[in-house]
Amino acid sequence: MALVWRAIGKDFFIYALSAKAISALKLSLLTSTATVLVTIATGTPLAYILAGWKFRGKTVLELLIDLPVVLPSSVARLALLISFGHTGVFGA
Repeated sequence: MALVWRAIGKDFFIYALSAKAISALKLSLLTSTATVLVTIATGTPLAYILAGWKFRGKTVLELLIDLPVVLPSSVARLALLISFGHTGVFGA
């Protein structure tokens, strides 16, 4: 609460209701809505398929889905740098 109280100064609403702030808020809402729609459209059928069907490569697909959750972002960045960096495996 103290942080909110300190952040709200006399010019807070002038900046918060400015055209740039409203534009940033609209962009955030648009991208969040698009992300939710894409996640629902792709995640629900994928969950249904993974829960009910048995097929070759199911374990690999589950690994690829779970990997971003399990892998810390710093390790993922390092792996991308090693793979696609200037002197990486796929770089240059």
